[in-house]
Amino acid sequence: MSPRGLEPITAKDVPETGLEAQIREVLKPFAGQRDQVIPALQRIQERLGYVPEAAAREVSRLLGVSPNFVYGVVSFYGDLRAKPHGQHAVRVCTGPACHVRGALRLLRAVEGHLGVPVGGTTPDGQYFLETVSCLGTCANAPALAVDTEPVGLVAPEQVDQALARGRPETAPMHRGGRSEG
Repeated sequence: MSPRGLEPITAKDVPETGLEAQIREVLKPFAGQRDQVIPALQRIQERLGYVPEAAAREVSRLLGVSPNFVYGVVSFYGDLRAKPHGQHAVRVCTGPACHVRGALRLLRAVEGHLGVPVGGTTPDGQYFLETVSCLGTCANAPALAVDTEPVGLVAPEQVDQALARGRPETAPMHRGGRSEG
């Protein structure tokens, strides 16, 4: 009891947020299954678009693994994200074949086109830019992918066309988060 005669506040006294409710619903089938950390995190990301800190803590609690283990999994696996990203991922390959064929120049051109650095999301939330070690299109280096669609043999001056080929239903593409007219 507090000095003023009030009962202490406990977690059960705090109303659950919509996010917490979604996290609990998604994780319910995984409760107590220590070997299901990755599938649980993938399911969270499918629902929310990323793995927020609250979800990582709840995975730890419900599955009975340490929080450090969960954070380690999230930070190790490139497909899991701890921060919200854009609706569409633009991935520039920086692997050996792409590197020797101009991946860094291509990356700088994509950064300039989208108006964000690697790890950034366009202001409108449409595109997230990241680098990857390999897209599996080494014969067509340098390459990038928009979501899961690889586009190879991309010269820096062809970024606009490459991004459009990777997402044919999107037109026009963005420059610095603003639509072109």
